[in-house]
Amino acid sequence: MSNNPKAVVERFFYEAINERKLEILEDIIAPDFRGNILEYEQTSNTREEITQMLAGVFVAFPDYQQVIHDWIVEGEKVVARWTTTGTHQGVYNGIAPTGKVIHEHGIDIFRVVEGRIVAHWVELDVLGIFQQMEAVTVHRSEG
Repeated sequence: MSNNPKAVVERFFYEAINERKLEILEDIIAPDFRGNILEYEQTSNTREEITQMLAGVFVAFPDYQQVIHDWIVEGEKVVARWTTTGTHQGVYNGIAPTGKVIHEHGIDIFRVVEGRIVAHWVELDVLGIFQQMEAVTVHRSEG
């Protein structure tokens, strides 16, 4: 197990997500982990919940792939700016499969202590995802 914070987060993205090796999450995420997806929801996910969430994403988007565009590392904090693509082929957040290719972008912030992720914050464009699945429409006012 690496104590290098960036190396730990790289394993999260490259092995757990792109290679679908969710079993490594037990090695790289601390038992007392707390993760927040979209802070306005004020949710906190445990290691088990994030594992289940990712498994659900992989069922809904079997060809899901993530590309990291930028890294920022300072002490215990690692920031990654990324994009993903995947074809909506399974139920996602209650939305039936649409067959549409979805493009997503976001930023993750991780805190890594002693070789394990102890905290994680994610900001992503959920409205954009739902628009691409045609689950919502946005009306723009003219004027």
